[in-house]
Amino acid sequence: MGTSIWHHVEYLHKKKNVYCHYNGLFDFDLVNLDRHNAMFCVMGGARRIDGYGILFPPRGLPQDVTHETWYEYHEGECDFHHESWLDTDEFQSCIDYVRVKLTNEYPYDIESIDASLRPYQKVCDIMRECDQDGEPARLVFWFDN
Repeated sequence: MGTSIWHHVEYLHKKKNVYCHYNGLFDFDLVNLDRHNAMFCVMGGARRIDGYGILFPPRGLPQDVTHETWYEYHEGECDFHHESWLDTDEFQSCIDYVRVKLTNEYPYDIESIDASLRPYQKVCDIMRECDQDGEPARLVFWFDN
């Protein structure tokens, strides 16, 4: 067992001015954000690692969370904790921070470091595409044990 992350990408619809759940061509079932203690630490403090800071303390779920996200969160029978959200730049900052820290700690293992962060970067790239289309994205997430 261990800590797992639940995540949803939401974007601010240009015309409706409300957040919508991302249901694009990208299949989130194919992108499992694997357990990554360093990412969980910096994204919201769900894990603690010596020498790593919490870049973005938990904010709770957004008040305007989408129905899909709200439903999954409230229908869950799990021990959810550290609910939060990040915009695209904040999420990229977490990925970059962890990449630098791990590269400094394990300079001989760059390939494994990049592989461990690839799913996170893929989600962030999708968020950036939404941003570039004029529909700002956010990653809404929480953890369970």
